[in-house]
Amino acid sequence: MRLFGGIRIRTTRIRRGALKAELDELDDNIKETKKSARLAPNLPEKLELQRKLRGLETKRDEAWRAYDAASREVDRQKDALLDEI
Repeated sequence: MRLFGGIRIRTTRIRRGALKAELDELDDNIKETKKSARLAPNLPEKLELQRKLRGLETKRDEAWRAYDAASREVDRQKDALLDEI
């Protein structure tokens, strides 16, 4: 049973790592979009970039919630395995 639990934790950690990579990518995109919005030559372009920025920030918030849930799941599984031992 321990091996199965270890695999389950490893799989969850891999998922958590993928979510963290997605968060990092979103943060980079947000940073670039903010810079582009500041440097936009005209108002319509600036507004379009700000809309894009809001969408990226929403995605980042959702990704953070998923990352947090995955982290809690890893901790819960580790605690369950420790209780079995």
